[in-house]
Amino acid sequence: MKKLFMCIAFAALANVIVAQNKTYTGIKKFYGAGLQAITENNEVKGYFLFGVVDKANKKENIYQLVILDNNLTETHNVEFKKSNNLSLLESSFNGERFCFSFVDYREKQVEYMLLGRDGKDAGSYIVKDVSSSELSMMQQSTQSEDFLYSGGLSAITGKGFVRYGIEKEKGYRMSMEMFDNAGQKKWSANSGVPTTSKSFESAVPFYSDSKHIVTMLMTREKAFSQETTSDVICHDAETGQEKFRISAANAKYNLLPEGVSYDESTGEFFIYGEFAKPKDIVSLGIYIQVVGKDGKVSKESFSTWTGDIFKATPGAIKAKTEKNMLVAIHKIVRTSDGKFYAVGEQFKKAVSGLGVASAVLGGGNGNGVAISKIEVHNMLVYQFDPALKITSVEMVEKDKTNVQLPQGMGINGPTTLGYYLRLTGGFDYAYTAVSPDRSKFNVAYVNYDRDKEEGSKFVVGNIVYKDQKMLTDKVDLSSKASSFWVRSAKPGYVCIFEYYRKLKKLDIRLEKLNM
Repeated sequence: MKKLFMCIAFAALANVIVAQNKTYTGIKKFYGAGLQAITENNEVKGYFLFGVVDKANKKENIYQLVILDNNLTETHNVEFKKSNNLSLLESSFNGERFCFSFVDYREKQVEYMLLGRDGKDAGSYIVKDVSSSELSMMQQSTQSEDFLYSGGLSAITGKGFVRYGIEKEKGYRMSMEMFDNAGQKKWSANSGVPTTSKSFESAVPFYSDSKHIVTMLMTREKAFSQETTSDVICHDAETGQEKFRISAANAKYNLLPEGVSYDESTGEFFIYGEFAKPKDIVSLGIYIQVVGKDGKVSKESFSTWTGDIFKATPGAIKAKTEKNMLVAIHKIVRTSDGKFYAVGEQFKKAVSGLGVASAVLGGGNGNGVAISKIEVHNMLVYQFDPALKITSVEMVEKDKTNVQLPQGMGINGPTTLGYYLRLTGGFDYAYTAVSPDRSKFNVAYVNYDRDKEEGSKFVVGNIVYKDQKMLTDKVDLSSKASSFWVRSAKPGYVCIFEYYRKLKKLDIRLEKLNM
């Protein structure tokens, strides 16, 4: 029987070599969902890897969990068997337990497997009679190694996990279930909003810790309607009780929330996204709200694209902004000097040559390919002063990336398309890492052409804020990997994971940034 992840390379000390490397072979299947950085207090402590090694028999596959420290030194290696009817969905770590979710489409159920810090079995939680809508979303995630399903699992630091689902109550309503570190159910909750026979709710996990779970709830009056209403809801992680709810619709604007950050030093949430006219989805600009634990908005700003942001944008950047360009806000950071920085990425909808050709040749478009695609463009960083007034805009140029949309997705508005790209890993943005004292942060992204065949060159870019200055750096790489992922690392490094499907091999390395 093959042994999972047989090491054939080495990991040396960080102060001796520039890049640390590790190679594992014998990996039959590896997904981005089985790869995460382990972080504590905003510092990367290591990584965990989870994949399929081989078949144990006709009914079971052999899986293995490998745990590494932040120098890529292996600390634990555990092997076990699971039914081959299961497909891996997500993984998470709450500081005490690893959690891996598996879906069984035949039985219409999801199993959440819990492992201790040493990789040993710690229990499980099983959800039966999963709705067809939820299963459909999950099925998309298991068709490609590149797809990172991130719609159903949040870690409650040290205490357990929350799973998101969809329950049928006239229409479809968002539901939540919290289970502890032993797999025991602690509470359940739903949106608390009555649904109609045609309405459809969906949830986007925004933030969670030991005390809070913040969720963005999207509601459509009809399942395929472009018009949506949104609420940002905070639940108590201990009890499941709703702590506060902020409506994304008010008399002046329709808010289109894209994320939440939390400042532990002040106990404040930063809700951010874009805003539009009432009952509209066409973005007018960026909004930021500073919200206390009581749900009260203590400060907010609305910066318009054509007014406030345009005035703060240098002429050279204005000239490089194409017509109909949209911006997705990935993260907002408040640094120790009180300033706010919004990390964004340009994208726009365009006609897909592949989609049009498929529709013409196929006499329709029954092959699942839309006639629309998304073009992903440059990175942007917006700076705001402590009063949330925009003061400057910086652009980091990168090559255009084309993302083909599945049939039916092209009818959606920009905000929904932005959520879809995040869910499927369509953006080039990788992560934002903030130092414990919030004096500096860095933003990593990938620059490569996804239209090319295996063997494309790519660049891992890095945008760094330190000493109250914005700097850029990049690592030029060349890969023949089937899939690759970029993860945060110890200070001064970025971690690259490359999976070679034909060779059943995974390469991992720490690349030092030249900052």
